[in-house]
Amino acid sequence: GSAPRFAIDWRWFKGLHGDSRRFNAVFAESYQQNVHNLIDCRRTFPARAMERNARLEALARSLHEAALVFQQQVVAGVSGADADLKPVADILSGLESEATALDDDLGAAMADARSVWSAAPLTPEAVRDMSRFGALFGRETVYLSLTRTTDWGSVVADRERGSP
Repeated sequence: GSAPRFAIDWRWFKGLHGDSRRFNAVFAESYQQNVHNLIDCRRTFPARAMERNARLEALARSLHEAALVFQQQVVAGVSGADADLKPVADILSGLESEATALDDDLGAAMADARSVWSAAPLTPEAVRDMSRFGALFGRETVYLSLTRTTDWGSVVADRERGSP
């Protein structure tokens, strides 16, 4: 399960057996069609093609990796003014394009972030003063519960052999 709930499975219970179970696949497909809804908790958008959201996720991963490189620079003693901001700004430009395709206000929020990362030096005040991007944070928490399937046949066999 997840919170927010985004997995919808319209299959009837009599069809959920054997190779037709596909619980994980149905959940993953629903996630991939709705991952863009995790950007802004204040809005819910219609499901999108999984390919579009795959691009969005790839950009988000790239942003995370670029932010970690920036963080390593700062930890190593490079000031925010001297750190290389361009990789983050370039990725934010791609995210801005994807977000604008969803909603103009969401695109404007990404443009807000891109403008801060495009203008050196990066300062706490510049981050604080982002009028649109900052509203995306501090409102919700996403929870995801995963369950590992167990091969119950091997559990029974182990118990018959005296294993715990």
